[in-house]
Amino acid sequence: MEKGRQNKYIHIVHIHEKFYPHMGGSTFRLLNLLNGVAKQNPNFKFTVLCENHTKNLLSEETLSSNINIIRFKSYSLIPFLLFNLARQKRIDILHAHNYRPLFFYLSFQFFFEKTPCC
Repeated sequence: MEKGRQNKYIHIVHIHEKFYPHMGGSTFRLLNLLNGVAKQNPNFKFTVLCENHTKNLLSEETLSSNINIIRFKSYSLIPFLLFNLARQKRIDILHAHNYRPLFFYLSFQFFFEKTPCC
């Protein structure tokens, strides 16, 4: 582990098409999964990257101490967001929920030597 970037938790980043808390089937499934895992083991921290389909949603939102949401305007911003996130925290697992962000996810994965998880 790199000096100065030691984590006491496992950080999982989900790239999701859209994420409106408490709305929509895929969002409910993901939120139930994240809340269930966080309840069982508070050592898991989650970041959900998702496209901002509406101006009414915040660009960053904290749902709980374990779940953060970061919204972007275009899929082309995914590598930039992942790079900045990786500079702040170690990313242990990356997961793309949809084929659309997969290309940008794979470009990040190449530079940070992460195993794809789709």
